[in-house]
Amino acid sequence: MFNWGVKIDGGKVLYKNEGIPGNIASFPKTLTPQGESLRVLPLGAPHHQGQVVIVDILGVFEQVDNQGLTSTIIAVPTDQGYTQLANLENDKPSALQVIEAGLLSRYGEQARSLGYRSETNARKALRESLDRYQQ
Repeated sequence: MFNWGVKIDGGKVLYKNEGIPGNIASFPKTLTPQGESLRVLPLGAPHHQGQVVIVDILGVFEQVDNQGLTSTIIAVPTDQGYTQLANLENDKPSALQVIEAGLLSRYGEQARSLGYRSETNARKALRESLDRYQQ
């Protein structure tokens, strides 16, 4: 399901991104402050472009760069059995570091991690972006 890469270099464990373990997608009919659809990362096997995937929301990863705050909802297909980011981290050690490194690398050297937030925060970000779209 997940493809993690780990490299030992000078006694340090470095997380090598073998590609983000999922597809970056977006929630329909949402709008972020930057004028984009809210991003979601449904973890697991790749999905085809345009495919609708029903997910359980685990949390949200937040980062800031020269465009401002970017939120990416972290989710899993409903049949995966995860309910919280902590469950994922317990089952797949280093998973969150690999996801963070992958997301930061997509947005360049300007991107700075603000870390992970709870499922409640993720749902709040989703609700706000749905409301913003409807205005």
